[in-house]
Amino acid sequence: MANKNGDNTNLDQLINQAVQRALVERGEANPLHPDQNIHLEEIKKLKEEMKHLRKKQEILDADLPNHFKLPHVGEYEGKGDPEEHLARFENAALLHKYSDQIKCRSFLTTLIGPAQQWFNMLRPGEIKEFKDFSKSFLHHFASRKKRPNTTFSLFAIKKREHENLRAYIRTFSALALEVPMATPDLLISAFMQGLDTKYFLKSLIKRPPETYEELLARAEKYVNMEEIQVS
Repeated sequence: MANKNGDNTNLDQLINQAVQRALVERGEANPLHPDQNIHLEEIKKLKEEMKHLRKKQEILDADLPNHFKLPHVGEYEGKGDPEEHLARFENAALLHKYSDQIKCRSFLTTLIGPAQQWFNMLRPGEIKEFKDFSKSFLHHFASRKKRPNTTFSLFAIKKREHENLRAYIRTFSALALEVPMATPDLLISAFMQGLDTKYFLKSLIKRPPETYEELLARAEKYVNMEEIQVS
């Protein structure tokens, strides 16, 4: 593991060198500043930065328990919904009773590509515990969050030219389940607007269905007819 004493010593040395270099540069910028308290405040801030850098390093160096198995939640590259990925991970972490530090360490293993680069770019002090980790993760990938479907989404579905009726019904019905507030009349209107099957559409206009279930039952007859013609 990367948290051996030698590695920590090297990290401390690098941080101390960075602090000394920063103090020298700041001292040259203000060589005769009368208020020494300013320098003391800067030293205090640098020490805080060192503390937070060590905290971030602890996440990377955390020892995983013996026989530890990573949660099967998939990898996140930065393209999917971050809330879905985080929810899957938190469910697994709750099941396995991960400690806060182990949650941070194991969550990091699920990140690849741009998502892993996000962690490397975190500022000192930004991550103290897992709730900070998850908050920063969701904020950074907020643009990837899946937008909820609305009734407008139903009217946007159109049966493509070479798409069969069964495939159109499957697509429309799957989306309808994600819009629970849609009324039967709205579902029927949206379904009919997306149709390009002339005979079926003519039948629906001539005798409008009273329920969405009735529409699907009548659609099944045209589906069977279409498939017989194709075969």
